[in-house]
Amino acid sequence: MANNTNAQAVAFDNNYARPGADAVVSCYLTMKRVLQVWNGQSVGTVIPNDSNPIDDGSLAGGTHAGSPDGRANVTDAQVQTLVANMTTLVGYLEASSSLMLNQFLQVSVHAQSALS
Repeated sequence: MANNTNAQAVAFDNNYARPGADAVVSCYLTMKRVLQVWNGQSVGTVIPNDSNPIDDGSLAGGTHAGSPDGRANVTDAQVQTLVANMTTLVGYLEASSSLMLNQFLQVSVHAQSALS
């Protein structure tokens, strides 16, 4: 089999395909870490599925000193939905013996979780 030396193919691989795969695998690893903490620390018991905002420094009149930090408020339900969606995405990547994840891993080079 001959190597593909086409300049456009090489540029696409190096500038888009491999970085794109890295981004997907990094996202997967980050979601796995979020779910590990969520499940391992039973965080769902302190973040009920309701409309109450989480006082994380983004709320005007919250318990944090000073004014809101400029981020949009987030509610308990939004975090619950986020975790549910992460669970779905991880499941999708791991389906069929992690077929899709393994395809991304074959192209990925520098993937890492954004969380420790």
